Amino acid sequence: MPTLSINLTNCYGIRQLKGSFDLGKHEGRGGAFSIYAANGVMKSSLARTFADHSKGEESKDLIFPSRETVRDIQWDNSELDPKTVFVIKPYVKIYESETVSTLIANPSLQQEYAISVKSLLAKRKTLTGELKQLSGITSRTETPDIVLAADLGATEEDFSEKIEALQQGDHTVAHLKDVKYAEIFNPKTLAVLKQRDFQAQLEEYVELYNKLVEESPILCRTFNHQGATAVCKGLKDAGFYTAGHFVTLKVGDSSKMISSSEELEDIFQQEREKILSDTSLKRRFDAVDKALGNADTKKLRALIESNKELLADLNDLEALKKKFWFAYFQECEEELNEFLQSSHDTKEVLTRLIASAKEEETKWTKVIQIFNRRFDVPFNISIQNQADVILKGEKPAKSFSFEDSESADGVDEKTLLSVLSRGERRALYILNLLFEVETRKEANQETLFIVDDIADSFDYRNKYAIVEYLRELSKRDGFYLIFLTHNFDFHRTLASRLGLSYDNRLVATRGANEIDLQSEKYQNDVFVSWRGKMGVNERVFIASVPFVRNLATYSGHKSVARSLTEVLHIKANSASKTYADLVDDFSIILQKALPEIKHDRSLRVLERIQIVAEEIATEAKDHIELEEKIILAIAIRLMAEKFMLRRLNDPEWEEPKVNQTRILSDKFADKFTSEQAVISTLDQVNLMTPENIHLNSFMFEPILDMSSRHLYRLHADIKQLLDGLGEVGQLD
Repeated sequence: MPTLSINLTNCYGIRQLKGSFDLGKHEGRGGAFSIYAANGVMKSSLARTFADHSKGEESKDLIFPSRETVRDIQWDNSELDPKTVFVIKPYVKIYESETVSTLIANPSLQQEYAISVKSLLAKRKTLTGELKQLSGITSRTETPDIVLAADLGATEEDFSEKIEALQQGDHTVAHLKDVKYAEIFNPKTLAVLKQRDFQAQLEEYVELYNKLVEESPILCRTFNHQGATAVCKGLKDAGFYTAGHFVTLKVGDSSKMISSSEELEDIFQQEREKILSDTSLKRRFDAVDKALGNADTKKLRALIESNKELLADLNDLEALKKKFWFAYFQECEEELNEFLQSSHDTKEVLTRLIASAKEEETKWTKVIQIFNRRFDVPFNISIQNQADVILKGEKPAKSFSFEDSESADGVDEKTLLSVLSRGERRALYILNLLFEVETRKEANQETLFIVDDIADSFDYRNKYAIVEYLRELSKRDGFYLIFLTHNFDFHRTLASRLGLSYDNRLVATRGANEIDLQSEKYQNDVFVSWRGKMGVNERVFIASVPFVRNLATYSGHKSVARSLTEVLHIKANSASKTYADLVDDFSIILQKALPEIKHDRSLRVLERIQIVAEEIATEAKDHIELEEKIILAIAIRLMAEKFMLRRLNDPEWEEPKVNQTRILSDKFADKFTSEQAVISTLDQVNLMTPENIHLNSFMFEPILDMSSRHLYRLHADIKQLLDGLGEVGQLD
């Protein structure tokens, strides 16, 4: 059976804590423990220590960081695997499971998507490699395909379409095929090209160049040197002349028959040299050349010197970018076509997969259904990007629809959190936790859940919804739970609903140097437990007085209620009350349920309360039982009332029917305004004792939460006040 063992020293205020938890699922009972710890004992510290372990972080003592810390957490005699620990905090405002997308993903759809995308990326990588060689772009971040997309104004969705549109254009680019994109489009070169003076000089050059081309008997603006070069190359590569064909070239008003590529190239070259040797054009070229005379543009200057037609392209850099890519596409036509074909194929696959993904009934949806069925909240939740989550593993984008009695409207999570109540915000937190838990279910991942007061601030409906869900988890193979709470009512509810055994219901108490974990003594109705013991256990007999008085009040036995009140307050008849009187009162209320009382019935009640309370205070145990706390509280209040009655010494005092201690303390404060220290002590009596005495079998959490040390100290303080009157702590 799985056993968790912990040995902690100096972990966030825990001086020493050792414990062993048998988490086996015995006789159909879930593998769970519930630990009740009053505020400040160890609950949050233990949860934080486990959280450190789950994240592989060191634990420490924040107040005394120099103290040596020990964190030894074993699972079946081996160190507990951090990945199996999941700490559920009371509340985290913004919490999202890191694994929630696995609840939405469809493995088969995702695999098909991945294969298709992988093939496309491979083709793109090959194309990018070719473009890198041609363009000279070597940046790791601005790769050629990224630069190309930016130049074409393309997104990932229309990247291939923009390339195809460029291919269908009409560009003269033969003069660019050996020029590197990066030689022109780099920061230093562009800084010069974009200077106003350079642009003016370049504009003059291009204007004159175009004029000379228009005046040529062979060329024109739409058929310049670049076009002529392309024609020559195209006819030659196509074997036009070897097939016996001729070209008729119009030269001015005449025409000329051309029968070889060499002859045609020679004619065009002569015309090119004629235009470029024009005196005015050369002067303008020299002005441009001079502007490129610095070291940063040395390479561009050399390019233009050998390729003067390039100058005409520099006055429209955006168009030049597209011409470059058009030229490179001609050089890597095979790689480009393979990429475009793969892109078309992938889009067809994605269209089909996205349609399937949008229709997918995911486990994520089932979690939403679990939440909506169990919890009462004024909103519905859906996912906006289900297809991307399923196929790409993206983070889910949640959408909330807030509903009232008339209509519903969508809101984002931040707005939703601002209008929800505290309990409703915690319910939303629970929803996010469900994603994590259900993910672990799907993965069959063995998990130890450390659940830290998860139901705090919930209304009863949602609280019990959580309890039922936790009960189901506790019965699941591979899931083990340790609940930490400072709410005794929730502790009892968990223990009852989960069917926890005696050994699995623990109470944590703080000693001077260590935390002690003990089985909860009163696992059911406290008074039922006491009823069988009050005949032989004097402390239980005395502590039962408040319970029996409550029963007398509920059942309409006013005389019994008044009689029992006389041993809980200083009344005219209090000093004369004996155990025999208590037995008579108990007999009327409990009747046959009253066991045989074996205590000496002649003993005076107030005297025995004083003696027994003194014994408890002298023992000064770190952990005292419920009945011992009640006796201390009764003794403290009786001594405080006696002290105030003696000091007030009011001959007109009339015993009130209710709130006697409070009435006395108010009178004392009004009369002895300068005795602030005494008034403060009496205020402590009013704060600490009523909840400890006016209790019933359904609600005794305030006493359990109260530190025994506080009661010891208050008992000593009140006794000292009586000693100052010469009463030596006597009650009667």
